[in-house]
Formats: sequence, structure tokens, C-alpha cells
Amino acid sequence: MRQRLFLAALLWLSGCAQTEEHQRAELIGKIEQSIHLPVGAYPLSAYARVYKFSSQDRVTAFYFVPDVKHDQWFCDGAKKGGRTNGQVALACPPPKGMKADERRWFGDDVYLPDVCDGGCGYIDVEYNVKSGSVISARCHGRA
Repeated sequence: MRQRLFLAALLWLSGCAQTEEHQRAELIGKIEQSIHLPVGAYPLSAYARVYKFSSQDRVTAFYFVPDVKHDQWFCDGAKKGGRTNGQVALACPPPKGMKADERRWFGDDVYLPDVCDGGCGYIDVEYNVKSGSVISARCHGRA
């Protein structure tokens, strides 16, 4: 009897996780269908894209063109920040880092990657879940 209850609970929990993952994938799809990339941006498929909730009704995203060659020093430094450091997605090669056209959803405790310049190689996106609209999509400045 205990084994059946445990198995039922396990199946129920895995169903919840799959549902949440499916909902996030649908939300990413809505964002990517409604976004108008800024003038000077690359095609959407050139970017690795990370998303997370910044509030109950707002999604913040960071799009970046991954480096073909990764700097191991930069990657090692990002990893020292621990599992909540989103810089790993930017700084390291796959699988911890990301490749072009890859999408990930970050948990609430993970910080999005952060870059101060780089032009349209980096784009910040804000999306309003309730209205289903992109609030902003901006390229970074130049150093």
C-alpha cells in the first residue's frame, strides 16, 4: 500500500513539473512571436535566450549572441559565483553555457547574465504577461 501511495505521489509531482515546464515553453513562444527586435539586431535564431519572472505579471529576458570561442578564465570566474550566477550561461561553453537559438527558463533565485555594452549582440527584453505584449526590447550600448 505504501509503495502505491509513494508511486502515485511521485507521478503527480512529475506531472506538475511537466505542466509548469510546458506553460513556460508556451510563454516563451508567445514572447518570441510578439517581439520586434530592435534595428541592428541579428535574426532571433542567432541569439541564446534566457527568461525569468521578475514579478507575477512580468517576464525579463536577456538575449545574447554566444561567443564561438569561450574564454576559460571568464567561465571559471562565473562558476565561482555559484549556481545562481546566470553569467555561466553567457561565459561558458555548452552544456552549462548556451549556444545560438537555445532557450532556457531561469528560476527565481538565478540572476540573468549582465553585460554593460556590446550593441545588438545583447538585448534586454521586458514582457507583460497580463497584456501579452512586449514592453521593451533594447540593444545594449557601445563602450
